[in-house]
Amino acid sequence: LDTRVFMAQTFGALVEDAAASVAPPPDAPLALVTAQEVKMLPPDNVTLRLVRLRGVVTFQDVEYHQLYLQDRTGGIFAFPADDMHGSYQGKEVELAGYTAPGGFAPVIRAKSIRVLGEKRPPKPALLDSASFSSGQFDSTLAVTRGVVRSLTTRGPRSFMTLATPAGRMRVVLRGAPPASLLDSDVVVRGVVSSEFNEDRQLTGVELRVPAPSFVKVLTPAPAGVSAPQVRSVRSLLQYSPDGIQI
Repeated sequence: LDTRVFMAQTFGALVEDAAASVAPPPDAPLALVTAQEVKMLPPDNVTLRLVRLRGVVTFQDVEYHQLYLQDRTGGIFAFPADDMHGSYQGKEVELAGYTAPGGFAPVIRAKSIRVLGEKRPPKPALLDSASFSSGQFDSTLAVTRGVVRSLTTRGPRSFMTLATPAGRMRVVLRGAPPASLLDSDVVVRGVVSSEFNEDRQLTGVELRVPAPSFVKVLTPAPAGVSAPQVRSVRSLLQYSPDGIQI
């Protein structure tokens, strides 16, 4: 189960109940209007701050209720309301809601979203060895380069392992890229999703990629390299005239 989805299921209902029962006082602070303002909130003052910001949707996963939004100050993760089933990928939107602690950095629980139109996506940050595990690019559109070491497709998602100079990175991609990507040197553009433990400590990052078109091949796989044959576990270590099959 996706880490952010797990955190939503754990804390979402509690925050929703609190938001429904608490009316903002007359002297309540004004709504936060940038992603940076939300992410700069101190840990003890994150919950139930009003938010109204504009930005471009850099990644959306309808099935898992995930949405990443980026404005001129950076990226932010949002949990869409249950009735938000529209396609907002690549669109400029105005999102209204309130803040929540999140599992690593502050997030937004969206109550409404309004499409403003099409807008050019923000310039991606370079995810290099210095920033790979710093957490500074959480929820931000980024680009990295590496060699595809594994590739599997399950339902509407595909999963790649990318070998980069900074280490191995997991890539979650919407859609099914060609199997020929295996062992290719590629550039991948996607949103940085932080992985974390129950103590809110960063344990790694992965890239959320909207479509196969966000993966660009720099050098194809060497000639003669093909995907390994898939075999069931039960067929291993069985007798064969040529020796035990492993």
